[in-house]
Amino acid sequence: MYIMKITIVPNVYITGMTKNYGELDDAGNKGKGKVRTFPLMTETPITLTIKNNPAFVRFNNVMNGYEKITEKERLAIERGAIQSGVRVVYGLNNKIIGWDSGGGAGNFSTDIGELFQFFPTDNRERLYIIREIKKQLKDIIKDRVQTAFNNDIGIFMDDGQSPPIVLDEPDSWNGDEEFQEGYIKNNVKATFQIVQDTEYLDRIPFGQERVFKLHAPVLNGITTFYQHKDKSLTCGYDYIVNTYGKRNGFKKVAGDKYLVDKAIHKPTEEAKLIYEEWKKLYWDEFHNAGSKVDIIHTLPSYISVSEIEDDDWYKIKGVKFMDRWLKKNEKELTLCVLDLVKWCIMAKVRLNVMDHDNSYYLNYNPDQFRDRYRRSKFNNHNISLVVKYSHAYFIEDPLMKLSLSLRDTLHKLDLETPVKKGKETNQKEETTEVEIDYIINARDDEWNRNWKDTPPPTIEKLIELSKSEDRTHYYIDTPNVNGLVNILYKSYDIPPTCLSGSIQSIHTASYGLLKVYSRHKSPPRVDKLKDNREQVEQTYTKLWEKYPKLRTNWGKLATATSIGEAVYEDLKLEDHTSMFNTALRKIFYNNEIKPDNRNKSSNGTPVFSIDFKRAYTTAIMNNEYRYNIYDAVSQVSKFNGNFQPHLFYLCYNKCEGFPLKEGNGLLLYHGSLLRLIRDKVDIKYVVNPIRTLSPNHFVPFVDKVNELEEEGVFKDITNSKEVVNYFVGNLKRKDGITDYKLWLIDNKHTAMREMLKGRMPCKLVDTANYTKETMLVGKPKHVYHFHSAQPIRLQIMEQVNEQLYLLYLHYKTCLHTYKFVSIFQNDIKQRRSVAKLRGKKIIGKINRKIDFTPNLVGVKTDALYLQSPIKCEEFTKKRRTPFGTTVETKEWDTNSVGVWDNFIGYIYKTWNELSDWKVLPESKLTTWDWGKACKEYSKQIGVKYIPNEWNTDIDITYKWDKDIGGKILINHLIVSGGGWVNGLGGRGKSELIVSLDNIIKRNRIRYKWMRGIYKTLCPDKYFDKLEEWRDKNPCSYRKFAPTNKASNRIDGKTLHKGLGIPVFGDKKDEVEGEEDILQDPEVSSGVYLESVLRKLEGNPADKKHACNIMVVDEISMVNGRMWSYLAYIKLRCPTIKFILCGDIDHQLKPIGEERRNFGHAYVIKELCEFNRLTLHYNFRTGQTTDQLWELCKSPSYFINRTGEDTDRNLCYTHKKRKEVVDYFQDKIVNPIVLIPPETDRKKDEHNETFKFTYGTPVIARISNADLDICKNELYYIVGIGDSISLWEPDRKKKVIIPRDDIMRMVLSGYCLTIHKSQSETYRDKYTIHEWDKLSNVIDNNFQRLRYTALSRSSCWEDNVFIKS
Repeated sequence: MYIMKITIVPNVYITGMTKNYGELDDAGNKGKGKVRTFPLMTETPITLTIKNNPAFVRFNNVMNGYEKITEKERLAIERGAIQSGVRVVYGLNNKIIGWDSGGGAGNFSTDIGELFQFFPTDNRERLYIIREIKKQLKDIIKDRVQTAFNNDIGIFMDDGQSPPIVLDEPDSWNGDEEFQEGYIKNNVKATFQIVQDTEYLDRIPFGQERVFKLHAPVLNGITTFYQHKDKSLTCGYDYIVNTYGKRNGFKKVAGDKYLVDKAIHKPTEEAKLIYEEWKKLYWDEFHNAGSKVDIIHTLPSYISVSEIEDDDWYKIKGVKFMDRWLKKNEKELTLCVLDLVKWCIMAKVRLNVMDHDNSYYLNYNPDQFRDRYRRSKFNNHNISLVVKYSHAYFIEDPLMKLSLSLRDTLHKLDLETPVKKGKETNQKEETTEVEIDYIINARDDEWNRNWKDTPPPTIEKLIELSKSEDRTHYYIDTPNVNGLVNILYKSYDIPPTCLSGSIQSIHTASYGLLKVYSRHKSPPRVDKLKDNREQVEQTYTKLWEKYPKLRTNWGKLATATSIGEAVYEDLKLEDHTSMFNTALRKIFYNNEIKPDNRNKSSNGTPVFSIDFKRAYTTAIMNNEYRYNIYDAVSQVSKFNGNFQPHLFYLCYNKCEGFPLKEGNGLLLYHGSLLRLIRDKVDIKYVVNPIRTLSPNHFVPFVDKVNELEEEGVFKDITNSKEVVNYFVGNLKRKDGITDYKLWLIDNKHTAMREMLKGRMPCKLVDTANYTKETMLVGKPKHVYHFHSAQPIRLQIMEQVNEQLYLLYLHYKTCLHTYKFVSIFQNDIKQRRSVAKLRGKKIIGKINRKIDFTPNLVGVKTDALYLQSPIKCEEFTKKRRTPFGTTVETKEWDTNSVGVWDNFIGYIYKTWNELSDWKVLPESKLTTWDWGKACKEYSKQIGVKYIPNEWNTDIDITYKWDKDIGGKILINHLIVSGGGWVNGLGGRGKSELIVSLDNIIKRNRIRYKWMRGIYKTLCPDKYFDKLEEWRDKNPCSYRKFAPTNKASNRIDGKTLHKGLGIPVFGDKKDEVEGEEDILQDPEVSSGVYLESVLRKLEGNPADKKHACNIMVVDEISMVNGRMWSYLAYIKLRCPTIKFILCGDIDHQLKPIGEERRNFGHAYVIKELCEFNRLTLHYNFRTGQTTDQLWELCKSPSYFINRTGEDTDRNLCYTHKKRKEVVDYFQDKIVNPIVLIPPETDRKKDEHNETFKFTYGTPVIARISNADLDICKNELYYIVGIGDSISLWEPDRKKKVIIPRDDIMRMVLSGYCLTIHKSQSETYRDKYTIHEWDKLSNVIDNNFQRLRYTALSRSSCWEDNVFIKS
């Protein structure tokens, strides 16, 4: 049980000494020290839960009679009552029934609540809550500091690297609470944002934002706004009076301010009725329906911010929702948004209002209420505006006003494009140099000076640049630019064009063509850049010359990550990314291989470490294993004993200890390490890739990076090691929130509406004047990475683990050798022989305390930590801390250090002579130091294996009614969450899609009724109710198929066109006209697919429903890459139900993927929720078996089916296709002969000549929307002249193409490959060629080829002939 929850937004930074284990210190040891400031927490809202005080729980139970009062509690109440001058009154069984204050009858009270104030609770509730809040906030800070000591600080910035950078833990941290408190007070700066005053949330007025400013901040955008004319009027009145006051028909409602007010406040009865009806359209908004205010838990009003603040530990910024302070008569002098609606109703003018974030707010359309007006004469005027910064920006651009008036739905008004597009602008952007001033040395709080004071001198310069026509980027050395944004807005009335950052910190602020960045967005090694532009130009010129894309006109300077991506992209290497189904995604992300980090006590012995030099770079350059590439069809299979070291495996550990993974259950290993420890694990499963890359795939990349460093391109920017490390780290591409889009809000009503959307408003700066403060509201930017190279990253990490194990084995060998030498040196016979040879006395026995047992005490990413075999004596050293306490440190006796160094040097030397993986000495640690460094690390998470089996697998073996039965089967799939409709041709799959069409049509009609019912019965939750109803009664669906022919049959779209999926690896897959989306840069980058996904997902906040069903027909032709896209859609839109149709078991598999088991693919099962429905009854033959499939098992059965030449022909190879085409072309009398270009005469395209005449069949090479030509469709030439007329018999459609384009658009269609014919149905006679090549009885794929070729005919016995 808990009393309350409180939502806070943390902003916690720490400044402390860090050690970078990727660099050497002055003594040559790994771990260079540097003071750094970095965040300890992401600025993401977290919730504090205040649990019930046990004393209060006991009090309530006693008060309610659930528990009996104890004697101790009764005596406490008695004492308190006596001290207050009252007497406790008891009833039966000594139960307290009231109290008597004396003075005779009538003073007895049975209200014992006041009496129980003397109940012995340890504190009152309010004080208890305050104490708990302060305790939890302190615990949060302390916990994050401890986390920084234990981990790479990159985890706080989502930028982990290897070797890590760690915060140096002070000697007295553990166990010394006084020291911990002093350290935090001196090194940590923490601020928590919190929302106050919940009572205002119950009465948020929709449309009450007042537009009062006379001089509005100028918005930098492409849209033209109305300029204020009459200084005596505020913006709303000024626009109405000066725009409509002198126009006929408007003088009575807009002639002056008095007439405007009269129209608003004294409307006609007709206008009142219309206004009330209009309000019903916005019932949700007026009643806060569907709000997400419960996501944000506010601080109760009876607790002040100052009471929960602790100045030594943290600051509290309280966002207080109070009504804005209005000046005298300001309400009478200004208009609110609803006033504009009322005026537009009286004036019959259309109104479109955009919100502060340029999203839809409200609109009024007189046409919707035409029957309510007595006079039906309407004008075509409209008012379009944006409400922002307490001002109404009235849009003047006629095209924008027209665009907004053409729709009553949500609309995005783009006001953030800083310059107009056009030839002049484009030319200017190409030649304009980027002005860059990088460092302004100003502390963040300097921007928060009193506004009356003179601001820092750089402000004027920034203001000048914000008005400039040249693009400029500024980097400011502050944690955020909140103060700068605040002073520009408050003191200079200059609002930003665009903001981004975290929830309460602005990291990027745009002012027209000026962009200002905080330290968080600073380029690498920014401390080495000077203030002048010339030095920056010199530093980056070489890099920009080689990689022009890195010199952007819109963003910040290049980082190590962006440099690595640019170098790799420029090499144009083969695609290295993978795509996953859900099971594989979990294995490679949730159960990923981690850098080996483990440790244990050194048992009082010093520790030394051995570190690999440039581990990731070395792993790439010396890789022996092929890299694995996966798609969504790739999956786990049982291990059959055929071990291949380049693959990933799932294994159980047989024992514990290095180098086995630390974790439970099935653990992920790569074969590079697994080959060395196969006796220590039990291999259960193997993860099979779709293809592999050469072991040297990334070598050109590393060579190029090293070459650039040698040329000085990276000087003062980065180094080759950084570029490679960050490139490897970026291979993961994990989904998540990368940034927040931010808006300034200075209107409390708007801020409260944002809170209802689940967005927490935060203070822009910490000011005490709530009536003038500006708030910040953020919307998260989610980044989804469909393609990822995570398996390659894990392989590189596992290779490091492999070498760590080999290094450990080498250490054991060296230790064994050292033991042999030591025994030799101490043997008396050997000492006598040495003395005799030297002619000296026998040397004494070398007495050293040596432990020859190999003791590994720790592994950290790319370094081994080993217990020294030399027993070094340690001594204690005391010293005083700055906080007045005494701490102890330990150091070792140097007598044995020389022997120790010699032994370590022997390990380095012998290893480096044998291996390409060079090692360096990292550090030597006393037991004291190792005790501090010895931390707990997270273990690898075990894999929970998911069986690849169907949940429901239904076989329909009887004849079913295509109407009633079809509805029953489709409803079964809908209720089950989707399914795969499996079956051969003629089984009724197409009829089921028709049944779905009818169900959707009926549900759409029912939906309109249900919407009205739910809005009446439960208006605050009607949308959620409708979503539940639509889940069982789908109203929206999309239909797709792999080919034009198949998609046309179901009245759908092809998967590529409908989903905006780019075509890779097949340049002839062109699409022209308005369908030219597949070659668009937005498509290849995934932008178009992302826009499709947003439509499929819906938007509950805007009452937009998600797509309910996605139908994919002819799934036998869907390849692994396309299945990957469908899996991604399911991942992003989990509520969509997939209905898959097609025969995978008998039809041809996609070209190049003939060996894949699509029928058993996990991705297909998860798409259709593990439900399969197999239709066996053949409506054409009345049988449940397929005689043709059985006959195709014996190729010889069809050998004698020869006949005359046919105009339609099928074959196996393109070589035979060209032979058949030449044969038929030579038979044409007086043909038109064209010579195709040599580039078009590839094996799968044109012959040497293209001959045609009337009636010649041709097949389309490309799609063209303007000409209505679909790729792979068969046409017949019916007209020849300046243009060529084609006839498409299935659609009975004639198309005309220019004669010059004939070869570019079509191929001769006398013969097709069997693969091309798939999904076709032929009613005329045709011949199958190359039957001898199709007669392979061992390979099942040839049976599929025979079956596909024969089953194209609806009557194969009469219409199909065979030729060898």
